[in-house]
Amino acid sequence: MSLRIRPPINASDEWFESVERVFDRKQAEASAKSAPPAPSAPAPSPTTFPTYVGPTQIKRKPVGSAPAEPQTKPQLQSGSLQDYGERLVKLIPSEVVGLYLVGVGVIPATAKVVVTVWAVVCLGLVILVRAYATRDPALNLPPQWKAVVISSVSFVIWVYTIPGPFQALGLAVPYIGSLTILVWTFVVPYFYIGA
Repeated sequence: MSLRIRPPINASDEWFESVERVFDRKQAEASAKSAPPAPSAPAPSPTTFPTYVGPTQIKRKPVGSAPAEPQTKPQLQSGSLQDYGERLVKLIPSEVVGLYLVGVGVIPATAKVVVTVWAVVCLGLVILVRAYATRDPALNLPPQWKAVVISSVSFVIWVYTIPGPFQALGLAVPYIGSLTILVWTFVVPYFYIGA
């Protein structure tokens, strides 16, 4: 059984543990249905296997015995450039992503200035939406400016890698965009955890 799970951007350790519990329960139910009853034997000494719990954290968890065959656990890894692009888009408010894509689809390809203005307008909307979404008026807390900056930089990188003002003005270099996505999505979890 192969299962791929995409965690929320700011997933907590409890979220990963609950996913793991559900997966282990489902796997135990499936193996109980297909396996004949085994003769009772003394329990082997516990060993530890690494468990993925965050962007760069590994927690060791004791388990009853080492499996004879490798067990399939939820894969929380990204392997392709497309996966990194998806991670990048998750840092940008989805409302603005949709708005930008519809706007670029409507603007004629020959209108380079209009595409550039549209990208700047959408960048302003990213700042506005993220600032509004991260403030807490009930507790009188200001916006999380780190999150606003991360979303803004992510939006600029994303716009750089898709058809838009950078391509229209001849400023886009495809491998630069790809490398920037890789580095940005790798580095962000190290300096921003979320609140």
